[in-house]
Amino acid sequence: MELNIDYNKIKEIVSQYNCEWHAPDKSGTETSRIPATALLGNGDVGAFSRSDYGTVAFSFSKSNFWEHRGSTLAIGTLSVCAVDGRKTGFYECQDILNARVVTETGSIRAESLIVKDKNLFIMKLFSDKDVRIRLSLETHKSSNRPVSSALNFDRIIIQKQTVFSGSHTKAAVLAASVIGAQVGNLFSSDGSASAEFDLLEGDEVCIAVAVCCGRPDSSDPYSRAVFALDKIKSLSNVDSLEKEHSAHWREYWSASCINLDTADEKINSIQKYYYGAQYLLGSGVSENACAPGLYGIWHADDNPPWKSDYHLNYNFISAFYGCASSNRPNQLVPACVAIRDYVPKGESNASDINEWKKFENSFIDKLISEGRISENNGIPGAVLFPVGIAPYGTADASYWNETMNAAYSAFPMVEYYHSTMDESFRRQILYPYLKSVLVLLDYWLEEDENGYILYAGYNEGSWSKNPAVELAAYKMCLREAISSAVENGVDEELCEKWRKYLDGLATQPTGIVNGKTVLSLAQEEYIDGKFVPMQNCIPDDGNAIPLDCVIPGGVYGYYSSKEDLSLLQNTVEAFDKADAWENINNFPRLFAYAVNSGYNTKNTVDAFARVIDSSIKPNLTIDDGVHGFEKAGAVRAVNDMLLLSDRGVIKLFPADLGVDASFENLRTYGAFLVSAKYSADEGRITSAEIYSETGGLVRVAKEEGMNITDSDGNPVFFNTGTLEGRDDVRYVEFGTLAEKTYNLF
Repeated sequence: MELNIDYNKIKEIVSQYNCEWHAPDKSGTETSRIPATALLGNGDVGAFSRSDYGTVAFSFSKSNFWEHRGSTLAIGTLSVCAVDGRKTGFYECQDILNARVVTETGSIRAESLIVKDKNLFIMKLFSDKDVRIRLSLETHKSSNRPVSSALNFDRIIIQKQTVFSGSHTKAAVLAASVIGAQVGNLFSSDGSASAEFDLLEGDEVCIAVAVCCGRPDSSDPYSRAVFALDKIKSLSNVDSLEKEHSAHWREYWSASCINLDTADEKINSIQKYYYGAQYLLGSGVSENACAPGLYGIWHADDNPPWKSDYHLNYNFISAFYGCASSNRPNQLVPACVAIRDYVPKGESNASDINEWKKFENSFIDKLISEGRISENNGIPGAVLFPVGIAPYGTADASYWNETMNAAYSAFPMVEYYHSTMDESFRRQILYPYLKSVLVLLDYWLEEDENGYILYAGYNEGSWSKNPAVELAAYKMCLREAISSAVENGVDEELCEKWRKYLDGLATQPTGIVNGKTVLSLAQEEYIDGKFVPMQNCIPDDGNAIPLDCVIPGGVYGYYSSKEDLSLLQNTVEAFDKADAWENINNFPRLFAYAVNSGYNTKNTVDAFARVIDSSIKPNLTIDDGVHGFEKAGAVRAVNDMLLLSDRGVIKLFPADLGVDASFENLRTYGAFLVSAKYSADEGRITSAEIYSETGGLVRVAKEEGMNITDSDGNPVFFNTGTLEGRDDVRYVEFGTLAEKTYNLF
């Protein structure tokens, strides 16, 4: 069933945040991170503007153009210019509502887009006078990577190859054709190709570019690119592709929306970031493509930092934190695929003693001497993930003393299940993964009179007793595995063991900062051959690692006990006073932690807007000078300000923003879609409704005037209750039917 959102409303909101340039931004493309110029993407093919005075140009990259144990690679650039036309004047617009880039320079006007799932770039050209146009393709050249070019009738084609054995892709191809004009002066040489045609005043000419990659076991990308262009024979074919593109993006933006009173400049900054990030996610993620790496799918060169890999100790999964709550749970799919693809290699790693010897030597030697790890086959049945992996199950093989990379990376699967209640996904994908993750605990945990002790790094390269993030990650996996097994009536003996582990693991470690008890990095750290109290319970650089117990760990949250909530708020306050909001690792994390801790909303909003204003680029990406695509994950913080769920209770407008606010079709756990309005003048929620996708019991925090009716206005029976351990939290509870809507006021 479709839930209708007034598209005119969405159009009015989103179109406010189109991006404009009145001069070329050459410096915006001179980066190894996400470029700062206009972006296009369909989740598989990425393009960014290199336009200049008199020239319209886009560079291309692709989600699966990677080298084995190497980095993602740039492919090449398309450029269009008037042979003898004027070179003055420049205007470019990144239209995020329609996912198009409009460029006007010299006598040329270009409208560009990338078609969803077809890996076709379309550029429509217009001119205010007759002009001769030169179309060029040029590979991005780098050492040792062969490039070539070719002509195929009236098409120009370039190709770039990889060099490492076992590469994910053997080559990438750009093939271009012209529709609506006769092509001449075709030329090809050494990775470059060009052609010319006449663009007449008042006419429309289109350029189509097919972007293809070939894996070692797949068909030739050259042939597939030519085949794709064969289907575009006329301008009517182009019109059909445009309609398909428009329908896709209309559907994308109609999934959900938020609307805040942006007369407040700080609120406007947050909403501007929000829709820019949603555009980045819509352009950079596709369930039918490889997941985006550290810098998404836009690569200006072949040497991105960290190879633009999937960094598993937060960077990779944090980009997806707000996807499900934005009612786009399918955006989690490529993340789940990337993690599961590594499982065979993770099992191989765990069975290799040489991989375990990359951890703290004294501990591994002890496990070997006690017979807990075999020198012949390591830990059979377990999975061992390094910090950085890449598509198709490859990695850099560096662990940095962290065992939890596989456990931490269960979050996208956990989030997908709870947001969709897809039981087949839980049985067939999530639960088997959790079982393999938890095998490690059988060999790794040590037991004393207080319970179990977990040894690992509290951060990259450290070694400690009961590190916070490792504890939280394994607790998440244990909780989810137990509930899945119980509800599906399987693995009773495993459940008993897992419960023992969960009950016996240490509580999250704490320390003292500014005279208050806060969450700590670990219980003790290993220095000079012995364990000693933590010298700094929160990192000197302000990295909010101890708070990963909120997201993804789920150990604490908005409806935790008052004692635990105070602990959370003290910890956020410590980071606040340390000015940690600006820490390069915190943007997709700390603001969401603050909201879910019930921390001071004004402080959170002020800091959020300040960081956005200082780091937002003209194309609405957030650039901290180091990282990239993960910054889209802070949409979770915005969604959670408006709607969150914790301990089975949905809370409407948990953060008092002090302005009128509304949202439609935000998704929360239990597969519920929620819409609501808040009036700042009245100081109350004026309307709210819940759509139940799969049916089931729902609990909503009680608000004044709440009365439950169905979509026909009939009263719905409900109970009221008090949340266990929180006498101050009252809720209403009622049963729902699948695909039915319920009004709360």
